[in-house]
Amino acid sequence: MSDDADFRTRNDISAGANTYRCTTVLQYWLADGRYFPTEVDLQYNSDDPFAVKCHFDAGTPAEVVWMFSRELLADGLFAPTGEGDVKVRPCPGDPLSVEIILWAPTGHTRYTADAADLTTFLFRTYEIVQPEDEVSYVDFDLELSRLEPR
Repeated sequence: MSDDADFRTRNDISAGANTYRCTTVLQYWLADGRYFPTEVDLQYNSDDPFAVKCHFDAGTPAEVVWMFSRELLADGLFAPTGEGDVKVRPCPGDPLSVEIILWAPTGHTRYTADAADLTTFLFRTYEIVQPEDEVSYVDFDLELSRLEPR
């Protein structure tokens, strides 16, 4: 974990709650090359072992949440990855940063993150659920019941 004061953690692994949360600051890039710091809460929960949630402080009352694969985030630390709405890759020319691009119907946003902070977050999630154990945490009966018509 970096010593940067912008990286704060809240470890909620207690009393059966298998959740890890941390807050970090990503750089939000504008098309003209300017950027602004944006606070982001990263969350991992063993009830959804394949996913990472990112809660963005968009400066509006509406919460902005993106959910994507934990594996996508991990792979993007080392090589470009992602084919859909989320793309992650090492920053060209800056091996200490990671670029995250989020595509929505209204356009796309580009963020950069400290690779060390993301690595620390991922290692903490692996303390909860190892990648090879993810499938054993899925409640398939619950997931199937969500597909049934109401």
